[in-house]
Amino acid sequence: MPLLNIPCRVCDRDSADFLFKKSGWNIVRCRNCGFIYVNPIPDRYDLYKYYSSGIKINWRKENGHKLIENFQPEKVKTDFDQMRPSKGPRGRIWVRKQRLVRWNRYLPQEGRFLDVGCAEGYLVMAAKKIGKWSCFGIDIQMNRLRYAHSYDPILPLCIGADDQLCFKDETFDIITMTHLLEHTFDPLNTLMELSRILRRKGVLVVTVPNVAHPLARLRGEQWRRINPPVHLWYFSPQTLTKLMEKTGLKVIHKEISLLRCNLTVFAKKD
Repeated sequence: MPLLNIPCRVCDRDSADFLFKKSGWNIVRCRNCGFIYVNPIPDRYDLYKYYSSGIKINWRKENGHKLIENFQPEKVKTDFDQMRPSKGPRGRIWVRKQRLVRWNRYLPQEGRFLDVGCAEGYLVMAAKKIGKWSCFGIDIQMNRLRYAHSYDPILPLCIGADDQLCFKDETFDIITMTHLLEHTFDPLNTLMELSRILRRKGVLVVTVPNVAHPLARLRGEQWRRINPPVHLWYFSPQTLTKLMEKTGLKVIHKEISLLRCNLTVFAKKD
């Protein structure tokens, strides 16, 4: 695929160096700020179809970057038994509850809680168990929401895209987004949309793979999180901080996981 003139979403400069090609996709790095991303990226329609259609798609193509022409769909089983994790939902909810307890010092102690890209709803269920927030979840994949409702039929969930949320301005006091930003069509627009629905003094929590992690540096293009076009954007603590600040959010804390190669950034809306 030829490189396209795509301005960096962090610094707006149109100057990137080619790093390597993986699975037929170009990985580039901004010369100005160091942000790493896929060039070119799939168009919005293809991404929406991939994540919302209930089918798996072979993204690889030899010629061109428009994915819609040579899709090779494979039906995905949506039976609840096929989706059910081997450890069971109780363990997964417990793990996420402990995560929220660890984050507690940075979060508002009351108000409305939203998990964007909630998948099977484990984080929403964990927040609900803590009992001090009104909890909601949103995801683009209906089969995952159905699974969540099979476990908790009254869990407040809705379907929607991350950059076109169906909420009024300043609706939530806490918004979480775990391992979704790296998948989005435009991470800047997604963060701006989250900022729009976040109340003043509210907190946004975003978790992404950390491309600056020592293991990521050691493995290079073989790092398993370098997975285009599923992962389109590769954040470091510096680039994610700059992107959040670009939307008017103030970063108040960063949590770097050494074992799981993850980065979590907490930002407040003043």
